[in-house]
Amino acid sequence: VSGITAYEKDRQKKTLIYRSEVFSIGDKSLCLKGRNDMKKFILTITLFILIAVSISGSKTCLAQNENNSVNISYEFDTGFCDHLNQFSIEYEYLLKDKRISLFGRYSTADYSIGDTSAYFLGRIGEDGDIKGVDFGFRLYPIGRKRMDRFFFGGAFGLFNNDWKEETSSGYVEGVYSENVARLDTEVGYRFTTGSKRVSITPTAHLGYYFRDKSTLGIYTGISISVGVAF
Repeated sequence: VSGITAYEKDRQKKTLIYRSEVFSIGDKSLCLKGRNDMKKFILTITLFILIAVSISGSKTCLAQNENNSVNISYEFDTGFCDHLNQFSIEYEYLLKDKRISLFGRYSTADYSIGDTSAYFLGRIGEDGDIKGVDFGFRLYPIGRKRMDRFFFGGAFGLFNNDWKEETSSGYVEGVYSENVARLDTEVGYRFTTGSKRVSITPTAHLGYYFRDKSTLGIYTGISISVGVAF
């Protein structure tokens, strides 16, 4: 008798169901991980703000002109992917008697590309994370020699990209890892408190990941950061 037997059909059906369940469980774990990361970030921001308010209230602890700042930010990007959530912490130093600052930043991000998304219609989906460090500058043209008000700048750095490719039915096509470079440009406005030490900074980003295998590429994003100058 030619063709697939009833036993083989039943076996294939069970295999598909099993793989689909495994994929669903993986999705749930990724969602829970994302929620836990968000909770940790919110708690960190809350603690950071409380410390910042305490520091800003103590005018005798800090110098009159603050040239240093520690900033924590959350960024949401789109472009090459459906979404990308990034958390960053950076140290920023304002050059003395200048309107230019230099900064170093550590970032960690997770992203997702659905195989049914408009940009990647008909292609395999991709889920991954990106971690790395970049260095850059900011120019505050009207900042009165402070890290204040309107600014623009850019950064360049190296990152590690880990990802997996999967089909809409839940089959993992492969797991990959590579090093990528990122060029980021930004424009934003730094709102400072009365003491000029605590700041809230919304920023728009446009950048590009230089990669070999992954689908990372051009992106746009919006970030919000809380900073403390000292």
